[in-house]
Amino acid sequence: NQTGAVSIEIHELAAANGDWAEGVGTGSGPQTGASSWRFKNHQTWPNSAPWAGGRNGAGVAGTDYTTHLVGSAVAADTTQEWVEFSLDVNVINNWINNSSQNYGIVLTAPGAGDGDAAFFRSSETTDSPELVLETIPEPATLGLIGMAGGALLLVRRFLAI
Repeated sequence: NQTGAVSIEIHELAAANGDWAEGVGTGSGPQTGASSWRFKNHQTWPNSAPWAGGRNGAGVAGTDYTTHLVGSAVAADTTQEWVEFSLDVNVINNWINNSSQNYGIVLTAPGAGDGDAAFFRSSETTDSPELVLETIPEPATLGLIGMAGGALLLVRRFLAI
């Protein structure tokens, strides 16, 4: 359905929306007790709680989500392709060290025009999203590995003599 490539930005969800609830529905309509496009907590009318910025799908920068960009990618205008995002390592470390401050993320498409959209599958489909964490060892760790390898070569050479 895309008419062209769509630039996607990732921001952290603001603390004001930290009480949103993931649903387990299959898209058949709003699920009681879960978030929807208009509400961060859908209940029987009129008790539903809107997102901090209103009924907008958590779409207000600085209110619904932080203005700090934590990742980005481009969704190509093809179908059935993975879109990979690299997230700011400081944000990931903060989530690990302060898990109570991890309210989730929001994907936005700020430059998208009418008809431009990127569609993502949810966790309830057969081709569900995948979380892959790739870590890079600290330079000190690489140095220790190098020294251990060098020592092993010296011991091996000494034993061969």
